[in-house]
Amino acid sequence: MNQDPTINIPVIDLFAGPGGLSEGFSRHGWFNDSCVSFRVKLSIEKDTPAWKTLRLRSFTRQFPEGQIPEVYYSYIESTDKNKKSDYLKALQEYPEWKYAEDEAWHAELGVVDTELLHRRISEALDNAKHWVLLGGPPCQVYSQAGRSRRLGPGNKVRALQDPVVFEQERQKKHTEFYDDVRHQLYREYLEIVAIHQPSIFVMENVAGILSAKIPVSDEVKNVEEG
Repeated sequence: MNQDPTINIPVIDLFAGPGGLSEGFSRHGWFNDSCVSFRVKLSIEKDTPAWKTLRLRSFTRQFPEGQIPEVYYSYIESTDKNKKSDYLKALQEYPEWKYAEDEAWHAELGVVDTELLHRRISEALDNAKHWVLLGGPPCQVYSQAGRSRRLGPGNKVRALQDPVVFEQERQKKHTEFYDDVRHQLYREYLEIVAIHQPSIFVMENVAGILSAKIPVSDEVKNVEEG
């Protein structure tokens, strides 16, 4: 009985960080022990160090086990700035590096042009019938620990025992916290779900996301009530 050919399922990874979620999916079927393989086609991350790791992992995934170029190991092991730069230039000569640069996109959701974002997703999917969407919107504004840490005035202010300074610092912290654009980034994820209709989507579960609330301005209230 002939084994069925491998089914390649495209993966799109949002708020990808260094690529933990997509790395896990991509390892499925790595050792030819499954007829299903998940292939990362596009990952998006704004943080530069995380994006560099994302790009490097994309590069290595294109090589069969045991066939990653030696210069890759020289690059990650080197602590000499000049040598590291030379190793990077050598890596950039590989066609696999160009693919990695296309796959790992250094961009910020909520800021990047919407038309460009959806076009790149469509191109990466290439009319695939089934695909997977991954992503974990930034959790600092949702997690209970994050809220407690960012809304509290801090020990130094408490130690002053000055109620005026305490209130000023509390108001400042609240303004900064509720103006944080990361409160709205989950909507970017949901919009992509709605428009592109993935077969499966995986969204990081952060305790506190359902209980997180943003004060509504009087202007918004008037629009909603009108």
